[in-house]
Amino acid sequence: MNTRSCLLTFLALGGGGVAGIAGIVVGIWAGVSSSNAVIGLISGIAVIAVVIFIVAKLSRVVQNYGRVKTNDWLSSLDHCKYKYAFDGTGIAIDGDARVIHLASRFDKELMSGKYPFGDVRKWESTISGKWDSIGNISASGAAGMFIRNATLEEETGLWITVRDVDHPKWFVKFGNNPAFGSSMGATSSKAKHELARWMEILNQTLNG
Repeated sequence: MNTRSCLLTFLALGGGGVAGIAGIVVGIWAGVSSSNAVIGLISGIAVIAVVIFIVAKLSRVVQNYGRVKTNDWLSSLDHCKYKYAFDGTGIAIDGDARVIHLASRFDKELMSGKYPFGDVRKWESTISGKWDSIGNISASGAAGMFIRNATLEEETGLWITVRDVDHPKWFVKFGNNPAFGSSMGATSSKAKHELARWMEILNQTLNG
């Protein structure tokens, strides 16, 4: 388990535990002091809602922890009409030169390359993240689902297959990108839209 996964586990377990305990304590306190069970229940729910909100905000910070900046790579491709980069991965299309620029990780090593349109064999998108329904399960069970879905979400993105013996398949990450509102292990509608948009860009550019 990497550092980001450990932090996510802490937030999921800690947030769930704190919310549960705080809700119970405040609920009991309010119920006893006011002799009104309804007020106690509402107080408990309010505390849980606040804690969940805070945990969700902190999860955004965790998502960016350890991410690889691609600003320099992206800045060098300002002449490209279409470009995108996130967490050490990226894609840019130079229509005039008929070249596609790619950045990705291979065994944790960051690499970039460029290929003529004719060397691009295939392109496809994957949406791997899925937020399972938690229902009535323990905080540890919810944390397990959270971590599994967040890990799967890391695999959401574009896959570009090129004519290259050493690096035939490049991955461009769209999952867990705060710019798309992706969080809590769920692929946002904006991320799905951007993936569909890039598939159409590639279809028009490479097949046009």
